[in-house]
Amino acid sequence: MMKYLRFFTKQAAPQAAPQTASQAASQAASQAAPQAAPQATGEDNIKIILSLREQIELLEKRKEIIKSKQENITENAKIKAKNGDKKGAIVLLNQRKKNETELDSITSSQVLLENQLFTLESAAMNKETFDVLRVGNNAIKQINKGITADVIDEIMDDIQETQDTSQQIQNMLNAPLQTIYEDADLLAELAELNDASSNHSTSTSTFTSLIDLPSVPNTNPRVAVKVDEENDEIMTELRELEKGMLVN
Repeated sequence: MMKYLRFFTKQAAPQAAPQTASQAASQAASQAAPQAAPQATGEDNIKIILSLREQIELLEKRKEIIKSKQENITENAKIKAKNGDKKGAIVLLNQRKKNETELDSITSSQVLLENQLFTLESAAMNKETFDVLRVGNNAIKQINKGITADVIDEIMDDIQETQDTSQQIQNMLNAPLQTIYEDADLLAELAELNDASSNHSTSTSTFTSLIDLPSVPNTNPRVAVKVDEENDEIMTELRELEKGMLVN
């Protein structure tokens, strides 16, 4: 009984619809297409640069060790050859040859790493420069966001209108004084005052010219001094006469 149930269950199970040719090709292309690598951040670039520098330094140390070994191998090969141990000398020379090959390989690796380091540092610097330029450009756009030619024209018109209004207010405040300055009656009185002043100056000068006053001497008078001296002499003689009369 269970066998029959399983048979009918299998028969009743729905079958998946066959894919079309375009769907199959699209699925195959999506599976074959390589996924995009995640973009490295600034911190990732620094880590990579430091890793490259460490690897270059490690290779340089490895080269120094191999060069030191090469010198020892050469000296030992000379000693063995001198002592007649040709096989031992050949083994050492073979080892030196392998070391030379390794030195060449290390040098090539160093050149590749240094080129990659230089390229990465330049790219990172360009990326930083680009980011700074983009930030600066966005800041400029934000600053100039509300500034257009129409806005500037409107502001300039407002400034000119404000200046005109201020000038009109100043003219209105000065209007009473201007009215006084242009008053016909006041101008006529001023003209009369000027005429009277002019006539008075003319009459004074004429009167002065009619009187012939003596000229004032420039030297100091000495007559008064002589009179005072003569009076002193007379007074002295009178006192002496009085004294003589008293004595008699």
